[in-house]
Amino acid sequence: MEASPERTAYSVPDFCKKYGISRALFYKSLKDGWGPETMKFGSRRVISFEADDRFRRRMEAASAADQTRGEVHDHCPANDEHEPGS
Repeated sequence: MEASPERTAYSVPDFCKKYGISRALFYKSLKDGWGPETMKFGSRRVISFEADDRFRRRMEAASAADQTRGEVHDHCPANDEHEPGS
């Protein structure tokens, strides 16, 4: 019997749901250079759990640095933009 494969990556919709962001904001983050590392399989784009962890740590560090300086997260639109229904 073949072992069932273990999930090791998020789909774009799953990643967006996890962070409460829209797909448009996700793709903007990639375009603007602050999004997570991704992999493509044909037309499918995924985010490995490891890339998600690096992304989260990077965002937490940037947020902590902003808080230390008394800034309001203006380094990253993801912290400012809340799209209705996303």
